[in-house]
Amino acid sequence: MLQEYRIQLPDSEATDQLAAVLATCLPRQLCVWLEGELGSGKTHLVRGLLRALGCRGAVRSPTYTLLETYDVDAPQTVRAGVRAPSTGARQKLEAESGLVVYHFDLYRLASPEEWAEAGFDDLPDPAVRLIEWPQRGGAATPPADLRVGLAVAGRGRSATVIACSRIGGETCQTLGSALQAQPAGSALHWVSVC
Repeated sequence: MLQEYRIQLPDSEATDQLAAVLATCLPRQLCVWLEGELGSGKTHLVRGLLRALGCRGAVRSPTYTLLETYDVDAPQTVRAGVRAPSTGARQKLEAESGLVVYHFDLYRLASPEEWAEAGFDDLPDPAVRLIEWPQRGGAATPPADLRVGLAVAGRGRSATVIACSRIGGETCQTLGSALQAQPAGSALHWVSVC
């Protein structure tokens, strides 16, 4: 069953808020394709996600290096809880500790063969793979569990999150619960699309 969320991001703070919510939904193994034109906010979303996961050092764009790796050790607690399915009571979500995050930017990839030549197929698992410009890797790019499309929308941005696999669907379900738990007045405005 296709799961899709469309989220309005009126400003950079809303993008950071979406990143923080998404950070709490990540399993230890996931491939996320980040799609959108230049300047649509892909790297901003990744920076917000890594900050929410506890990365305190520099979060560099891998535009020239193609890959940056982050080891995230500290679990993070969501500011807003979600409702437990069985009781309806509010509970806190925690991001998994010990996550390895690979942030790829394939914009400068000259050919799909460079993916294998760079040794990207040999990176250890489990890991969360965040891939900007995945289409540049062609068939070498790992299939997406989630696709996150970002676009400029007026003065802000919009995001579309689509599940593409079983684990992507489970992640989307968790994201839906976390979005529903956002407090009234939240900057995140979203709809579920079936």
